[in-house]
Amino acid sequence: MDEREVLRRASALADQAAQANVLDNQLGQMLTHLKRHNSVESMLSLVKKLPASSFGQRSGQTPRQLSALARLLPQSLAHVSRWEDAAAILGWARRLVRASRQERDDRRPGGHHAPNHP
Repeated sequence: MDEREVLRRASALADQAAQANVLDNQLGQMLTHLKRHNSVESMLSLVKKLPASSFGQRSGQTPRQLSALARLLPQSLAHVSRWEDAAAILGWARRLVRASRQERDDRRPGGHHAPNHP
């Protein structure tokens, strides 16, 4: 996959994830699993199970955020078979979500709030 396609997919994923209040660290967790197992299929299987898991049900917005991830990642990684390409997409999406959140926080009165909270 060429760099432009990676960035196009990452940007689209980041935009959709930010709208769904998915946190950059949640994308990072998926990236960690992907790198550990070197398998797009394994990561997509995990993300489908997370919303109903005890981890997914534990608090606050987590169930909605994980449900959004379960919907967004298969779309964003459609026809991506190489784990390295998927890792590049997730890595860039994570950075873009973090940068977007930081930019939004900087515009708020007072300048910022606790990290990783919408």
